[in-house]
Amino acid sequence: MATRQLTTAMYLIDKLALQAGNEKGEGEADTVGCCSLKHENVTLKPPNTVILDFLGKDSIRFYDEVEVGRQIFKNIKIFKKSPKKQGDEIFDRLTTSGLNRHLSSYMSGLTAKTMKPEGSVTEKVKAYNDANRTVAILCNHKRAITTSHSAQMEKLRDREKALQYEIWRRKQIMLNLDPKIREALGNGYFERDRCLNLNWIKEHQLSLVEEKRKKTMKKLEADPARLQRGLELVKEMELDK
Repeated sequence: MATRQLTTAMYLIDKLALQAGNEKGEGEADTVGCCSLKHENVTLKPPNTVILDFLGKDSIRFYDEVEVGRQIFKNIKIFKKSPKKQGDEIFDRLTTSGLNRHLSSYMSGLTAKTMKPEGSVTEKVKAYNDANRTVAILCNHKRAITTSHSAQMEKLRDREKALQYEIWRRKQIMLNLDPKIREALGNGYFERDRCLNLNWIKEHQLSLVEEKRKKTMKKLEADPARLQRGLELVKEMELDK
C-alpha cells in the first residue's frame, strides 16, 4: 500500500505540478500539498476523471479536473474507501520527507528553476524570466491578495469618482456659460454618472473645501505676517456685520 501511494503521488506531482506538501504548525493556514490531500479534496468521476479542489500555496485555490490512467483512478478509489471519511488523509502511508527523498534520488538538487541557458547576460535573464513564468502558470502560482488590497481598491474607486465628478462639474460650467450648448450636445452629454449619487457629491464637496482650507492654512502658517493680516481681515468682516 505504501508503494502504491508513493507511485500515485508521483504521478499527480508529475501530471499536475503539485507541491509535495509540508506539515504545518498550529495557527497556520489550512493549505495542502500532494501528501496532505484529504478525503474531501479529491472527487472521482468515472470512468477516469479526478477532480482536485483545495487551498494551495499562499491560500490560493487550486481546482482542476484531469483524466488519469485507469490504474491511478483505481488507486485513489482504494485510498478513499470506507472507513475513511472527510478530514482523513488520502495518502496516510506517505510522508512529505519520504516523497522528497524519493524525488531527490532522481537528481541531486532537482528544482523547477534548474536551468543552463546559453548566451549573453541579457539573454540568460530573459530565459530565466520566461522559464519562471511558465512554471508559475503550470503550478497555479498567483500573487496573494494583500491585507491592504481592499483599502487600495477603495481609494482607486474614490479617485475614479472624483474624476467623474470633475468632468460633470465642468460640463455644468459649460451650461452656465452657454445654455444653448445643451441643444447642440444633447441632454445625455450633461447627465451625471450613475456612480455619483447626491450624498457622495455632498461629502466630496465638503472634503474639497476642507482640503483647500488645510492648504491655505499651511501657506499662511509659513508666512506669519500674512497670517496676522488674514486674521485682522476676518475680525474686520465680523465688525462690519
